[in-house]
Amino acid sequence: MSTSSEIKGIGDGAPDGWVIEEYVVPMPKRLDDILTEVRTILQRGRVQTVRLANGHPITFTRFVKQDEAAQKLKEEEVGGVGLGDVARNVIMDEYALPPDSSSLQAFLYMMLSVEARRLHLTHIGTGSNTRLFEWLGIDRIAYGSIENIGGAEIVRDGEIPDDILIFFGSPYRSGRIDQITYAIKVHMFLEGEDLPEEENGSET
Repeated sequence: MSTSSEIKGIGDGAPDGWVIEEYVVPMPKRLDDILTEVRTILQRGRVQTVRLANGHPITFTRFVKQDEAAQKLKEEEVGGVGLGDVARNVIMDEYALPPDSSSLQAFLYMMLSVEARRLHLTHIGTGSNTRLFEWLGIDRIAYGSIENIGGAEIVRDGEIPDDILIFFGSPYRSGRIDQITYAIKVHMFLEGEDLPEEENGSET
């Protein structure tokens, strides 16, 4: 989501009716990808600042006409895409836990399923109040704030049920959400819960 403010006093000779917008984009993992992203930003024109900081997204500002900024803001509010939206529009497999298998086995199988398609695991989708940490048997207090696993970004999405875990794959190592082409999900059943009959068969 971009934000805007008056450009008075920012830049030389900036005309009335213009605003400066701030944009935030994910920081790629590799140096070559970072340079490509910065080049793409500069090619947008009217860019005033670009800020890079290790461990943080790239932020940049550019001048836009005030009416264009208002229209862009409206489009972003209506057309924002989350992982829940992506999950409904890409090829998705479902991993059914075989009897006596562990959550760690399921986790590994899903990673391999993405890699077997020559894709990169870029995002791990969970619910807002996910049971991921309980399912894996690790301490939520110690690890609940982690933002990525193995280079894949953990995204908490309110459209994903809390007992569902989804791995997303992209042809690009640091792929954006809109570059995802494959997903695989699993139901995270906790010890003592009864699996539905359809979950008691072999994997699908």
